[in-house]
Amino acid sequence: MKKFLQILVLILAFNANAQIGGGWDWAFNTGTLGGAEMKHMKYTADGSEILFGGSALAAAYFGSTTLTAPPPLANRPGQIKFFGKINSATGVPTIVRSFSNLPITFDCITTDDAGNFYTGGFISSTTPVDLGNGISADGFRQVAIIKFSPTGNTIWAKVIPFGGTGTAANNVLQLAAAPSGNVFFTGFSGNVDANGKRNNPLYKLDNNGNILWFKNALNASNAVGNVYKNFVFSDKFIDNNENVHVAVNTFGAYTFDGISYLGGDPTYGSATLISLNAAGSITNTKASKGSFSNFQVNRTTGNFTFKWEQGQLNTAPFNNLPHVLANFNPAYANYFNGMIETDSNFNFIRAKDFSTTVDNPIDMSDNDNIFLALPNGKLLIQTEFQKTAPYFAGVDYGYPADPNKNAVAIVETDANWNISKFIAGGKTTLPRLNYLTAFNNTYCMGAGFSNYDIFNQSLPATNPTTSYGTINLTGFNAASDFTTAYSAVVTSNSERADIAIVQTKSENFPTIGATTWLGNTNNWNTPSNWSNGVPTILMKALFNAPTTNYPTLSTTPTAASLQINTGVNLTLPTTLVLTSGIKNDGNITINNAGIFQGFGSNEWRGNGTVTYTGTASSHMYNKTFTNSLILNTNIFAGNDLRIPKITLNNAKLNLNSKKLIITDPNPAAITTASTSSYVYGGALQRNTNATGMYEFPMGTFSNAQSVVINANNLQGTGSVTATFTEGAITGTIPNTTYNGVAITSALNGGWFSINPNQQPTSGSYDVTLKIQNSTNTLASVGNYTVIKRDNSTSPWAALGNYNLGATSAGIVTVTNSNLTSFSDFAVGRGVSDITLSGQEFLKSNLKIFPNPATSQINFSFNNNLENASVKITSMLGQTVLEKQNL
Repeated sequence: MKKFLQILVLILAFNANAQIGGGWDWAFNTGTLGGAEMKHMKYTADGSEILFGGSALAAAYFGSTTLTAPPPLANRPGQIKFFGKINSATGVPTIVRSFSNLPITFDCITTDDAGNFYTGGFISSTTPVDLGNGISADGFRQVAIIKFSPTGNTIWAKVIPFGGTGTAANNVLQLAAAPSGNVFFTGFSGNVDANGKRNNPLYKLDNNGNILWFKNALNASNAVGNVYKNFVFSDKFIDNNENVHVAVNTFGAYTFDGISYLGGDPTYGSATLISLNAAGSITNTKASKGSFSNFQVNRTTGNFTFKWEQGQLNTAPFNNLPHVLANFNPAYANYFNGMIETDSNFNFIRAKDFSTTVDNPIDMSDNDNIFLALPNGKLLIQTEFQKTAPYFAGVDYGYPADPNKNAVAIVETDANWNISKFIAGGKTTLPRLNYLTAFNNTYCMGAGFSNYDIFNQSLPATNPTTSYGTINLTGFNAASDFTTAYSAVVTSNSERADIAIVQTKSENFPTIGATTWLGNTNNWNTPSNWSNGVPTILMKALFNAPTTNYPTLSTTPTAASLQINTGVNLTLPTTLVLTSGIKNDGNITINNAGIFQGFGSNEWRGNGTVTYTGTASSHMYNKTFTNSLILNTNIFAGNDLRIPKITLNNAKLNLNSKKLIITDPNPAAITTASTSSYVYGGALQRNTNATGMYEFPMGTFSNAQSVVINANNLQGTGSVTATFTEGAITGTIPNTTYNGVAITSALNGGWFSINPNQQPTSGSYDVTLKIQNSTNTLASVGNYTVIKRDNSTSPWAALGNYNLGATSAGIVTVTNSNLTSFSDFAVGRGVSDITLSGQEFLKSNLKIFPNPATSQINFSFNNNLENASVKITSMLGQTVLEKQNL
């Protein structure tokens, strides 16, 4: 399913003064010979401690405590299982309970808010296993769920047999404890039952370990409910109300609680979410073509956050996901590999594509990455860091190229999921990502490290080392018998990792240097114009406040990043070269830009504006761009544009078959459009409110056209996209009537296709079409009306309430009101005057005199009229008098 993207990265040289790996509070490693895994880490409610648990081989140490496990068999390392707590202020660990060669696996470890520990795994002993405190577990190859007190005493152990007969072990895949003390877990049995199925049960236990309910999920091969075996998320499948959410990835059909599910697309696979309430009743199921990973439930809100990968178009809510490469490669239009957030009913909230460095400094497409959703709306990401090239985030954070290629980075996004900063450490080969947890802005991770030779499958000549800032760690040094412990597992790279546990804070992430423009003269290259010298490729150039002079003179100006604050109006040299991003909250003027590619910046953010002036230019910047545009000259768009607002000052925007997306739903987000200032050659999408008048000024290179949508409490629609097609309508030909008048043709100046993100669920709107350059106009505007059709093969109809049109300077303007759905629109031509063709008028033998008149008009009827409406219009098309229900 995965697509691998080749991205060209500009390799730059940083100077030796760049900060490397600073900002770590503390770090320690277990010293284990290998097999180290952190299976649980969680800050306590006050953040003072980190509860943790995991496993290791042969030996491990935690502060003053050294744990050992003798070889259970010749040439096999012993196995250690442990859980404890770490003082988050000092980094000093304390082991609460440990086991040497315990014949029960700890597949999953979790804790509750009271500090109790829970473990789940299969029993490999044919005799009862003594767990202390008078409690044992007995059940060969069955599952044991065990509860321990905060001090490590065994409280209870529940043995649960499930699955068919056979030799395979049963496993615990997910394990969580609710605030009430109730326990939930999912499992997997490798044994086939009598019907050839493998069992994947979901259990709920009370706080004493008694079974409250269970559900079976049966599949011919795959593990139903096994969503990306990652310990970080093994306890994040319930909320505080004990609603349970099982995320299923499978290619084949399966059943859950007796209900059959087809299993989705055979090529791309299927991902199904099954939600249950606290009583075990299914409340919701959703399926899409693709796959889940990093699936997590916000315990407070019930929202879901997960990494999602799809290779083709899906039904809602995953049908319009943003892939940054789709702007210039149609093959990616329906492809997505990134993060999604939905509410508890699976309604789409937001998405972010992290699959390519086009939009961010670090490739986030690998499935070993951990994406942790924080309560403040940010994402925290743990990823392997390839340091052979420099990387940047935002305007403040950078990391130099480093020949010591691999490390681990913690990446933090802002609340909009834009990568804003990061910190890297663990300089070593083959880092492994094990765990990530957070408390407010304090972050702790477990990161494995090794220098095992994966190509020759040989032991390292020396013990591996790693470092976090000034803290240097040496691995594999807790056990004395290095060779014996590894002689039987020398070819298993997965066994070869010590693990470092480290903590940092968001505010301590290292930043690049900055220099502020002082504006003594107008020369960029004059050192006295800057607070910290002329910016280099390692520095941020900051324009903090308005100054007397701005840098209009320059010689090869450069900087790592650029920040322009509110109130600054800055004209930049077009020769500026940046290696990182731009944050513009002021106004940047680009004069005679020619082909503008964003100064080489990897992103352009902020709430400011960019003004194009001078000669016509091409906007060829294909990365994130969040500023509004002010166009004082014609612009050619090389890619889709997604901006808040646009001002058209006697300027045209040629979209070149691309899309302009206006994200600000304010009706005034497009301003100063006119017959000489408009958009053409592509699609215009506007985010909309329920009420407001939205113009779509579009047309062709030679002629402006326009459609106006006046929304009246329009519910269910969040955006509207319009395209204009020049010339006579294609597809079906009009063959309809309105007020008894036949409408058999349309103006041939052009027509609009108007599509919402979702058709309105209630409310209405008025539509006004302004069409020029038609060669088949009529003498009377009374013959015109708005017509619409659902698509190119459906019939045209005149819907809504008719309004008399107008003609001015060759532009025909027609409005119909009280419409309730969007589609194709054109100006229809009636064979006679529509305004005077009501049936009651025809029946009445109406006489009007004098006509025309200057001050008084008389009406004569042969028959009485009930609820008649009268509208008197001047010869100029102006309404003089209008009366209803006469």
